[in-house]
Amino acid sequence: MKRGSGNSVLALGIFFIFFMLFLLLNNRGVDDITGMAVDDIENSFIQSVKILRVTLDDNLEILDTSEENFESGDTLGCRVEYTGTGTLDISFLAQGDSIDNPEEKYTDIINIKNTKVINESTVDKNILTGIYKPLNDAPGKWSCMAAFNNINNASENTIEMFPETTIPISDNTNATQQIITCTPLWDCNWGECSDGKQICAYYDRNSCNDQTSKPQDLENQCSVQVTQDVTQERKDITASVDVESKNNTLLIPIILFALGLVSLGAYLMIKKFKNKDNTEQLQQSNNNQTQPELPNAPQVVQPSANPIQQYVENAMQQKQSVQQIKTDLEKAGWKKYDIDNTVNYCTLKKFVNEKKQQGFTKEKITESLKSKGWKDEIINKIFIELKI
Repeated sequence: MKRGSGNSVLALGIFFIFFMLFLLLNNRGVDDITGMAVDDIENSFIQSVKILRVTLDDNLEILDTSEENFESGDTLGCRVEYTGTGTLDISFLAQGDSIDNPEEKYTDIINIKNTKVINESTVDKNILTGIYKPLNDAPGKWSCMAAFNNINNASENTIEMFPETTIPISDNTNATQQIITCTPLWDCNWGECSDGKQICAYYDRNSCNDQTSKPQDLENQCSVQVTQDVTQERKDITASVDVESKNNTLLIPIILFALGLVSLGAYLMIKKFKNKDNTEQLQQSNNNQTQPELPNAPQVVQPSANPIQQYVENAMQQKQSVQQIKTDLEKAGWKKYDIDNTVNYCTLKKFVNEKKQQGFTKEKITESLKSKGWKDEIINKIFIELKI
């Protein structure tokens, strides 16, 4: 009886130990083969995924975002808000693409630093935005996909890519309508200074023959220093020298005839004296001739800030890149300091105007700009120009 009783107690003790282990593991979670606890997996999830049209500054920081449709050449962003840790992949999909064959894909963007991924996280939110500029025209609806720990989440929205402006060239409704694609790209060249003015005449780089959106030509005050014309004075002096030379030539035969009886030696001495005298007179005449002054090179007054600002704003409306605008202005002779200041100012002004059209209040815009380090003087100047 005692031996059987001992075995029963041992078996009951082993069962109790296994039961306690089961309760402990069930409450705390068990690591899977990847090393991540079950509780960690359950607490790691994507809160939202959105595809956006983004505007970047020169430092590749996000200046503005929009869920509106976009055109070829714009930059897209896939913004993911998530909780927890793990592996996060994002993919950009054009209309008709599948998750297995996207236009572009970035992997493990949490743990790998990439210039194409911007961290927008705050104290209470984890936010990463991948940026991508489509290399080819792919009209239609675009979306993005985020996979967190191999769990896919599609973007909550889609935005549509549109090609460039189409212009109908046939009004015959019974015939097949032909469409041409052409978007005017306005640029201007500064001409020479004339009558105190210098004109920058706009022309269409794409030669669309559509003048409806042509900006007004720029005009700048200038001045050119020109010396007085001395051509007539030079002509008068040259004529005087020619007459004197002719008179001296006629005088020589008369002297020779009058001195014909004089010895040959005396004749030669007189002739030598006359020739010497003529040479000295010619040299004296040439020395007295007024030398013409070379005209100074035109000194053009640099255009004021207003023409360059107007040019930059027009170029941005034509969707020219910031680098192209700077290059064209440098070729036109503008200083790099003025170009950089004006481009940054116009970029900020465009940003404020878009926020105004989206319904943001003046106070909200001011708060956003101050958080980026912009001074009150610049902010107030833009508000005055936009009549906010």
